[in-house]
Amino acid sequence: ECGILGLSVKSLQSTPGSRWAQLAKAVIEWVVRLVPVDGPTSIEVLIEQRGEYEKGQNWRLMADVIKHSLANTLPERAKHINLKIKTISKYEHRYNGFVDAVAYT
Repeated sequence: ECGILGLSVKSLQSTPGSRWAQLAKAVIEWVVRLVPVDGPTSIEVLIEQRGEYEKGQNWRLMADVIKHSLANTLPERAKHINLKIKTISKYEHRYNGFVDAVAYT
Protein backbone atom coordinates (compact mmCIF):
# COMPACT_ATOMS: atom_id res chain seq x y z
CA GLU A 1 0.00 0.00 0.00
CA CYS A 2 2.82 2.40 0.67
CA GLY A 3 6.40 2.74 -0.48
CA ILE A 4 9.11 5.21 0.34
CA LEU A 5 11.79 6.35 -2.09
CA GLY A 6 13.90 9.41 -1.50
CA LEU A 7 16.73 11.29 -3.17
CA SER A 8 19.26 13.55 -1.53
CA VAL A 9 18.97 17.24 -2.32
CA LYS A 10 22.61 16.98 -3.40
CA SER A 11 21.75 14.27 -5.98
CA LEU A 12 20.63 16.81 -8.59
CA GLN A 13 22.61 19.59 -10.11
CA SER A 14 21.41 23.06 -9.28
CA THR A 15 19.16 24.38 -12.06
CA PRO A 16 17.02 27.47 -12.56
CA GLY A 17 13.58 27.18 -11.02
CA SER A 18 12.43 25.22 -8.03
CA ARG A 19 14.99 22.62 -7.00
CA TRP A 20 12.36 21.12 -4.71
CA ALA A 21 9.96 20.59 -7.64
CA GLN A 22 12.80 19.08 -9.70
CA LEU A 23 13.51 16.62 -6.89
CA ALA A 24 9.82 15.72 -6.68
CA LYS A 25 9.84 15.09 -10.44
CA ALA A 26 12.97 12.92 -10.20
CA VAL A 27 11.43 10.76 -7.46
CA ILE A 28 8.20 10.34 -9.43
CA GLU A 29 10.18 9.38 -12.54
CA TRP A 30 11.86 6.59 -10.55
CA VAL A 31 8.51 5.42 -9.18
CA VAL A 32 6.86 5.11 -12.61
CA ARG A 33 9.83 3.04 -13.77
CA LEU A 34 10.02 0.77 -10.71
CA VAL A 35 6.46 0.11 -9.54
CA PRO A 36 5.15 -3.30 -10.65
CA VAL A 37 2.87 -2.97 -13.67
CA ASP A 38 0.60 -5.80 -14.78
CA GLY A 39 -2.08 -4.22 -16.93
CA PRO A 40 -3.76 -0.89 -16.17
CA THR A 41 -2.05 0.66 -13.14
CA SER A 42 -3.02 3.84 -11.31
CA ILE A 43 -0.32 5.73 -9.43
CA GLU A 44 -1.37 8.55 -7.14
CA VAL A 45 1.44 10.75 -5.85
CA LEU A 46 0.67 12.96 -2.85
CA ILE A 47 3.11 15.83 -2.30
CA GLU A 48 3.07 17.78 0.94
CA GLN A 49 2.43 21.47 0.33
CA ARG A 50 5.53 23.64 0.53
CA GLY A 51 6.03 27.32 -0.18
CA GLU A 52 4.24 28.32 -3.36
CA TYR A 53 3.05 24.73 -3.95
CA GLU A 54 -0.28 24.86 -2.14
CA LYS A 55 -2.86 22.20 -1.28
CA GLY A 56 -4.99 21.31 -4.28
CA GLN A 57 -2.53 22.67 -6.83
CA ASN A 58 -2.81 21.07 -10.27
CA TRP A 59 0.23 18.96 -11.23
CA ARG A 60 -1.26 17.60 -14.46
CA LEU A 61 1.41 19.19 -16.65
CA MET A 62 4.14 17.55 -14.53
CA ALA A 63 2.37 14.18 -14.81
CA ASP A 64 2.09 14.61 -18.59
CA VAL A 65 5.82 15.45 -18.91
CA ILE A 66 6.76 12.40 -16.82
CA LYS A 67 4.48 10.11 -18.85
CA HIS A 68 5.88 11.50 -22.11
CA SER A 69 9.43 10.81 -20.95
CA LEU A 70 8.44 7.30 -19.91
CA ALA A 71 6.74 6.69 -23.26
CA ASN A 72 10.00 7.58 -25.04
CA THR A 73 11.94 4.91 -23.16
CA LEU A 74 9.36 2.33 -22.05
CA PRO A 75 6.28 2.73 -24.28
CA GLU A 76 4.60 -0.52 -23.22
CA ARG A 77 4.84 0.45 -19.56
CA ALA A 78 3.71 4.02 -20.20
CA LYS A 79 0.49 3.00 -21.94
CA HIS A 80 -0.65 1.11 -18.81
CA ILE A 81 0.07 3.84 -16.26
CA ASN A 82 -2.44 6.43 -15.13
CA LEU A 83 -0.45 9.00 -13.13
CA LYS A 84 -2.08 11.54 -10.82
CA ILE A 85 -0.12 14.02 -8.74
CA LYS A 86 -1.59 16.37 -6.17
CA THR A 87 -0.48 18.56 -3.31
CA ILE A 88 -1.87 17.83 0.16
CA SER A 89 -1.71 19.51 3.55
CA LYS A 90 0.65 18.17 6.21
CA TYR A 91 -2.03 16.15 7.98
CA GLU A 92 -4.19 15.13 5.03
CA HIS A 93 -2.91 11.55 4.66
CA ARG A 94 -1.99 8.97 7.30
CA TYR A 95 1.27 7.99 5.57
CA ASN A 96 2.61 11.53 5.36
CA GLY A 97 4.34 11.18 8.74
CA PHE A 98 6.67 8.55 7.29
CA VAL A 99 8.11 11.19 4.96
CA ASP A 100 9.31 13.26 7.93
CA ALA A 101 10.62 10.16 9.68
CA VAL A 102 12.77 9.30 6.66
CA ALA A 103 13.85 12.87 6.04
CA TYR A 104 15.14 13.34 9.58
CA THR A 105 16.78 9.93 9.94
